[in-house]
Amino acid sequence: MNEFFDKTEQSIKHLQALHDFFNNPANYVIPDEQTDLEIYQSNLAELVNSFSEINAFEQLYNKDDRQLILADLFEYFLLGRAFYSMGNSRSTFDKKEHFTKGILHFVNLLMCFESITVNVQRRNRLLDYLITQVPSIEDEDNFAELRDYPAEVGLPGSVEGKPLGKYFDKLMPKTAGGLWHELLVYIFVIRNDLGYILPLLLHQKIYSKSDHLVPP
Repeated sequence: MNEFFDKTEQSIKHLQALHDFFNNPANYVIPDEQTDLEIYQSNLAELVNSFSEINAFEQLYNKDDRQLILADLFEYFLLGRAFYSMGNSRSTFDKKEHFTKGILHFVNLLMCFESITVNVQRRNRLLDYLITQVPSIEDEDNFAELRDYPAEVGLPGSVEGKPLGKYFDKLMPKTAGGLWHELLVYIFVIRNDLGYILPLLLHQKIYSKSDHLVPP
C-alpha cells in the first residue's frame, strides 16, 4: 500500500512544483515577461475566489465528510487509475484476474480496519498515532470522549450514543462495510462478465446546468 501513497505524493509534488514555478516572479524575465506573470497570478486569484465561495477546497479534507473523502481517495487509487492495469486484451483475462484478486485482498485490509470497533486498546493506539500525523484531529469535538471511551463503538448494539458513533465513523473510510461493499460489487460485475461499469463510484452525482442525477 505504501507504493500507492508514495506515487500519489509524487504526483502531488509534481503538480505543486508546476504551480510554484509559474507563480514565482524569479522564473520570469521582468519586465519582458511581466504580462505572463500577471496573467498567471490574476487567474490564480480568481480561481481561489471562485472556489472559496462554494467551499470547494473543503471537499478535499474536512471533519464532517472525512469518511467519504478517505473512501473516495481509495476508490480513486483503485478504480480511477489502477484499474487501467487490467489492459485492453479481449482474449486473455489474466490481468483482470490479478486485479480482482488484489481488490479482494484490499477488502480484507479494510476489514482489518474494522477491528478497532471492538479492540479498545488498538483503537486508542490508532487515535494517538493519528494526532501525530494530523494534529488538528486532537482539537475536534468528541475526540477526547472517544479516546476515553472504554467499550465497543460503531456496532448496531453499541451504546456509545449517536454523536460519538458518528464521530468514530468520520475517522475511517466508510466504516461498517460501505467501501468494501462497493468494491465487491465492482469486481463481481467484472468477474461474472455482467456488463460494462460506469465510474459511478467516483462520481456520486451527475450534473447538468439545471439539474443533477443521483445513482441508486
